[in-house]
Amino acid sequence: ANLSDPLIVRPFERIRNRHFIRMVMSEEPGTLSKVSGILGESGVSIHAVEQEEDKTDGKIAECVFTTYESEEGQIQAAVEEIGRKDIQAEVKSVLRILPK
Repeated sequence: ANLSDPLIVRPFERIRNRHFIRMVMSEEPGTLSKVSGILGESGVSIHAVEQEEDKTDGKIAECVFTTYESEEGQIQAAVEEIGRKDIQAEVKSVLRILPK
């Protein structure tokens, strides 16, 4: 890009980044599948999922999802939908992974 080229300002919802999404969820069968489905329906593609060792006698899992590039609006829509659904999952934090 040339410094004399005009800057393109995108609405925040359209900015694309990778993300870490940390959440706690029930160890009930199907919970991880439901969360993954909501992410996919929102247009968020999962790169990896890491589940921490359970310290609550098998009832609660802490998971960190790493996504491929997604628009901020897609991430926010997924987080809101997870909060609305009765799936025993709670998003604790969302962090952007900025490009190098």
